[in-house]
Amino acid sequence: MKKTMVFPVLAFFFLSCGTGRTGYDQAKLSAFRKALPQQTLISVKVPEATDQPVPLAVGDPATYPRDVMPTSQEINSVIKALLDQLDLITDTPPTFYDSEKMEFVWGPFDDSDSALQGDNVYLWVKDNGENTSEDFRYSYALVRGMGRDIAKNTPVIWGAANPDPNNDDFGNGVILWDFEANYGFEEANDPGHGNLDRGRFACAYFKGQDKDNQDNIITLVVGAFRNFVSKDDGDTATPLDADYFWGHVKTPKEYFDFIDFKLAMDLDQIKDSKIENLDIRMAFYNSGVGRAEMLAYGGDIPDESRVESTECWNSLIMREFFNIELVSQDGSRTEIQPTEGLPENCAMQNLDTVPSLDDVPADIMNALSDVAENGVPQ
Repeated sequence: MKKTMVFPVLAFFFLSCGTGRTGYDQAKLSAFRKALPQQTLISVKVPEATDQPVPLAVGDPATYPRDVMPTSQEINSVIKALLDQLDLITDTPPTFYDSEKMEFVWGPFDDSDSALQGDNVYLWVKDNGENTSEDFRYSYALVRGMGRDIAKNTPVIWGAANPDPNNDDFGNGVILWDFEANYGFEEANDPGHGNLDRGRFACAYFKGQDKDNQDNIITLVVGAFRNFVSKDDGDTATPLDADYFWGHVKTPKEYFDFIDFKLAMDLDQIKDSKIENLDIRMAFYNSGVGRAEMLAYGGDIPDESRVESTECWNSLIMREFFNIELVSQDGSRTEIQPTEGLPENCAMQNLDTVPSLDDVPADIMNALSDVAENGVPQ
């Protein structure tokens, strides 16, 4: 991905030069609006597990769908808040259209969520041209500013997209929510602010027909959180570093979902315990029958050892099989708790053919990680 195209910085500055124009048609405006992704496209889906105490037997609610739910809900809440801002703005008529630069601009609008006098926001969407040499046809940014002082403008949301001109639901793109830039804006203009979200979130997404079977529709989303702390968790929370890969395959008769989370977290959650590395993979049919595999290492887990776990569930998200073992350096296995059920009860015997984060091209993952870690190069 070309960073110079994906995250342009100063295109909205033409506002201050008075070159904005208002002549455009609704078809053009609609095409620009489609550059912004829909929440349903990039939200993570997991089975709706029953919120019950940790199960101990076959027939109890499955553990991993329930345990993954808070993480997926946090991801979805971030996505919702991000896209709600963009939708709220683009539901209004644009303020400017420049036919030469092929840009729409909304704003400036007073930021109703801010206590700052003169705090406002802009949103611009740019068409890079049908024959652009860049990776994406459209690019956009949400910008916070103080009055008309360009030096105090701070882009906080960035993105780029290739909408499918023949199908409103299809396309691909990238998006970044820069909580650190937002925090820096608040620090510069309102040092007395309360708790704020910190860190960054970046993701890339695709939705379209399966090239091998056009009756099947595929959705793929890969994302990265770096140093993320929710404002609701306060300054003492441990920053979250997490990668995830979610896929949805819809066929004429059913649908199939898979997800892979890689994150660092404290599994023990006791005083002075260390952070472990955790990888949870899940796959399920029709939001029901499925399988999860977990791998944990590092932290308080002995060196050269790892914890492995498998769980399978039925269409009601009730456990059919569960085991969890400590695997030592020599390959020996020790049950951490008694195995429940039989592995042959699993509808899916393994996840060997299910995509994972390891299948995401390294250049895409590295680019997302770099932007989520360091922000957009200026």
